[in-house]
Amino acid sequence: MKKFIYISLFVLMLASSCIKDSSVSEDGLSADLELCFSVPEMYVTTKGLDDPWDEDMSDWLVWHRLTDGREIYQMTLMLIEESTGDLVAFRDFYKGSGYNDDKNGNGNVDRATEYKAAFYYDNPQGSRESEKLVRGKYMLIAIANYKDYTLSGVESIDYKGLYGAVGNSWEEKLLKDYITDIETEFLNTADGKEVGIKGFMDVSGNGNHSDLFKNLWLFNIVLAQDTDDDGLLDNVGKKQPQPLTLVKHLELHPGLNKFDCQLERTYVRVRVEIENNSGTNDLSVYDLKFCDWFTQRAAYLLNDPDSDRNYDLTFATGLGARKGAPDLNTNDAIVKFTGTESAPVTIAKQNSKVIYDGYVFGSRLGKDPVTGIDSTYSYTLNLEYKDASYDNAAEVISETAITTVKEVAENYNKSVYYYLMQPIRKPGSVEGFTFEADNGKPYTNYNLSMQIVKDYLAAKQMNYVWCLEKKDGVENAYYIKNAASEDYLAGPQKDNQPRQSIVSKSMAPYFTFSDYDQNGEKGVQMLCSNGNALNQANFYTDPYGYPIVGWTLNDGGAGFRMFPVSAPEYLDASFNQSIPLELIDPATASPYLVKNIKRNDFINILVTVTYNADKADLEVSTVLGWVTRNEEIEFH
Repeated sequence: MKKFIYISLFVLMLASSCIKDSSVSEDGLSADLELCFSVPEMYVTTKGLDDPWDEDMSDWLVWHRLTDGREIYQMTLMLIEESTGDLVAFRDFYKGSGYNDDKNGNGNVDRATEYKAAFYYDNPQGSRESEKLVRGKYMLIAIANYKDYTLSGVESIDYKGLYGAVGNSWEEKLLKDYITDIETEFLNTADGKEVGIKGFMDVSGNGNHSDLFKNLWLFNIVLAQDTDDDGLLDNVGKKQPQPLTLVKHLELHPGLNKFDCQLERTYVRVRVEIENNSGTNDLSVYDLKFCDWFTQRAAYLLNDPDSDRNYDLTFATGLGARKGAPDLNTNDAIVKFTGTESAPVTIAKQNSKVIYDGYVFGSRLGKDPVTGIDSTYSYTLNLEYKDASYDNAAEVISETAITTVKEVAENYNKSVYYYLMQPIRKPGSVEGFTFEADNGKPYTNYNLSMQIVKDYLAAKQMNYVWCLEKKDGVENAYYIKNAASEDYLAGPQKDNQPRQSIVSKSMAPYFTFSDYDQNGEKGVQMLCSNGNALNQANFYTDPYGYPIVGWTLNDGGAGFRMFPVSAPEYLDASFNQSIPLELIDPATASPYLVKNIKRNDFINILVTVTYNADKADLEVSTVLGWVTRNEEIEFH
C-alpha cells in the first residue's frame, strides 16, 4: 500500500515581555514605579485545538485554573538594587493583605488574573524608606501561587503549598516559610524606618547579571518531578497550583516608570489530539510515547533571563539536568493515555479525542549518549484501522477437507497456509468452525454451515481463518495464527475450568500435528508444546459454550478437519512511526527541528487520520501548535 504522510505545522510563538513607558522626566533622581502583572497566555484558539477543560473556561473548575496558571491567588514580589544587592521593595499580595487600592495591589480579592503594585517616591508604603526608589538598575523577582490554598464547598481544595529544595537536597520547609523570614527581616526598622535588607544579594566581585544568580539562595530553589501514585518517577507535573514566576531587569529613570509584566509558567504543557476523518471506520490507537530525552526531571523555580542555566542544574543539584520520557499513563496527567495492544484507545468515525494532556519541564537537546549524534525531539504513534485490514478476502479453495498430516505438509510446500478448522465430534454431522472470539479465546460456532462461513469471508470477516507457520527443526510442527487478529493459538490455561485455550501475541507455543482416525472419521490432531499435561487440543461441548480446550487424552474431540482457503490480501491500514517535532520558519516557509522546549510553551499536536477504502490510502497529517501566532503553513 502507498502510505502518504501529510505534515502541517502550525507555528505559534510566545510574545511576553515588560514594556517601559517612554514618557519619563529627567529632572531629578527620584523615580516612581507602577507594575501590572498578568497571568501568562499559552492557549491556542485554532480550529480543532480545543481545550479538554473548555477553551472559553466557562466550565473550568478553580483547580483547573490554578493548575494551568490561569489565575493568581497569591503573589510575592521583590525588587533588588543591582549595584548594591540591597532588597529595597517587597510586596505579598493575597486576600486580606491590605493592598486594596487600584494602584497598589488586589488585596481585596480571592483570585485574579491581574495584580498591580505601585511605588511612589513621595508616598511610600507605610514607613518603608527603602521603597523611595531612585534612578538605577533593579532586578524584579515575582513568584505567584506557591503558598497554601484552601477552597471549601463543591470543590474541596486543601493545597499545602510548594516545598523548597535548596542546593543538593530537599529541605522539609515550605517556600512560604523561607519568604516569611525574608519579609520579617525586611520589615525590621532602623530609627523607626524600614530600610530593607542590606546586602540581600552578594554582588562583590561579580561583573555580570548571570553571576548574580549564584549569590542568592532564592535563585537555587529547584523543582523536581515527584512520584506518581505507584511511587515511581513519572516525569509529569502534578495537578496542583502551578507556580508562576518572573525575573526581569528594570532600568528606572527619573519620573514615572510603567511596566506591564506577564508571568511565566514553570512547566510546559503538551497535548496530543487525534481526529479520525474516516466516514466508515473507527480508529484504534495502540501506543503513544515521547523520546527518552523529552523532559528534564528538575528545573529551577526562577528562570535566569541572561543565561541558559535552567538546562544545566549541576550547580544546584550536583547531578546535572537528567532527562526522561513522561509517563503518559500516570494519574498526574490531565488526560492520561490508556491505549494498549489488547485494549487500544478507540476514536469513532468522524470524531476526535484528546489522547494525552499533561505538564512537563522544559529541556534542551544535546548529543545522543550512545551515538554521539545530535538528538532530536520526537514522538511515536501506533494506530490502525482494524476493520480495514483486508483488501481482498480469503476464499475457500476446496470444500473437500484435508484430513492427513501428509496433505497439510504438501499444501504448505505449495504455499497453502490458510485454513478453516472444523472439529470432529459427532460422526457424519456438521460440527461448525473454529474462530477467535472478542474475548481472545478460540471457540467453535456449532452447526455453522460452510455457506455461511463463505459469506463471512466474502464480508472480510477473517476471524474464522487460521494461518499455519512452520516450526523450524520440528517435523509436522506449526504455529497457528488467527488471520484477523494475528494472535497465536496458545496452550490451555492450566487448572482453569474448562481448561480453555487462549491466544497470544507471542509465537510460542507450537503444535505438532498427527493423524486422527476414530470410528472412520479422519482428521488431524494437534499436540501443544507448552509442557502442560492438558496439551491435547480438543473440542469441548456444553456447558462451556463450545470452546477449544486442552485435554489429557486423544479422545473423540481431538480431531479437526482442515479446509484450505486462499491467502487474504492485506491492506496495511496502520501507522507506527516516530514523528519529529518540527516548526516552520515564517519567513522562509522551511521546516526546522525543534532544539529547545521552554517553560511556558504549550505544544499542541493535532493528528488527523483518514482512510479511503476506495483508494486504499491511509493519510496521517500532523499539526503542531506553538503559542500565539496565527500562521498556518502546509507542506507535503
